Amino acid sequence: MRKHLFVTIALASLLLAGFAGCSTTGGDIGGLFPAPKFLKGSIDNNIYTSKDKLFTIAVPHVQDSYEYKYMKVKEEYINHNDYVSFGPAAFDQSIYRVNVTMRATLGSMQPNFDTIAPELLSGSEQQIQKTYGTEPVVVQSSKIQINGRETYYWQLHQEVPAGILMSDRAVTLDHKIYVIDFKYAVALVWVQSSMDPSAIKNGLTAKQFADSLTLLLPTTPASSKITNDGMYRFSNHPVTVMSPAALCGTQGLIAYDSNTSVDFVAPDFLWQIAGDYALQVFPTPNTIKDQPSFVSETKKLYPPYMLNDRKTLGLNFKLTEVKELQIGGLPALQGIGVDEGKAVFVVTAVLQKSSVTLASVIYPIHAGTSPTDSIPWGCYQKFFESVHEME
Repeated sequence: MRKHLFVTIALASLLLAGFAGCSTTGGDIGGLFPAPKFLKGSIDNNIYTSKDKLFTIAVPHVQDSYEYKYMKVKEEYINHNDYVSFGPAAFDQSIYRVNVTMRATLGSMQPNFDTIAPELLSGSEQQIQKTYGTEPVVVQSSKIQINGRETYYWQLHQEVPAGILMSDRAVTLDHKIYVIDFKYAVALVWVQSSMDPSAIKNGLTAKQFADSLTLLLPTTPASSKITNDGMYRFSNHPVTVMSPAALCGTQGLIAYDSNTSVDFVAPDFLWQIAGDYALQVFPTPNTIKDQPSFVSETKKLYPPYMLNDRKTLGLNFKLTEVKELQIGGLPALQGIGVDEGKAVFVVTAVLQKSSVTLASVIYPIHAGTSPTDSIPWGCYQKFFESVHEME
């Protein structure tokens, strides 16, 4: 199994960094002049791009506005656990917060989104109470879609005593919180505003701010090796393969590679999202002399290979089916392994001229669907047929 770097998700603590220890820029100098903004990320055409290129989001006040000149920006970046807030501004005292974090364990969708979202709300409520001294009250909650993504939404009200936000009277704060499932990452969008009749609100609405959030696929060293038409070529072997994005239009997959393998999979090896397409290349062993010996040796290989190759993903496949094929006139052997109720693993070994290639796909087994019916056969066939050993 290939080795990769992974980042963690911290549940209720995600937003806590947003209140203390952040780098703050903008605002005013002496209450008179706008302070310059020295950002870790960047703002261009009213769009903020995070320092690590993990996400973009609209700035609540346009760049040439008076509000923007005095708008504070807070930023915190810790291992793809990104926090940014905008505000208060000149007159609009609303605060717009976004926290994006990658998932944790290699290849795991746990904890699931229905667990994460309430934990984030709980952590936010605790921080709201700690900051302003009173307990917020949930006045509305629902499960909605933001740009087609599963989202939890809560609206909270909080009575803040006089002397904290305003010297002469109490203020009711309105907190709108969205927790959005991006599968390989989870985002919390939180807009805080005053409900005081005199409060000025001329920025984006909370919904507009949440709608504007876009996650960018991480870049990897392997990505730079893919040509414009989608071809990946190994550095140490005369072997090429096409990416599933080019072959099938499968989006959201990035490339990870080593000297002998390349994977096309969602960030953090989350094969549950759109599968994990992989190609491994090995020099032809001395025990393989011809087609019969290739078939015999590969049949011996498949059971332990299926069992051990993806253990780091928490998957243990048992070989259930083997069949001989011809691919481009070359002998091939295809094996299917199943981890009941979780995933199906298909491997197609081909005896090339100077190597053996193993093109595989891991795909989730959907409820009510048999393992073999779960396999995206159309795309997978294009994938293993795109493997070529050059002269």
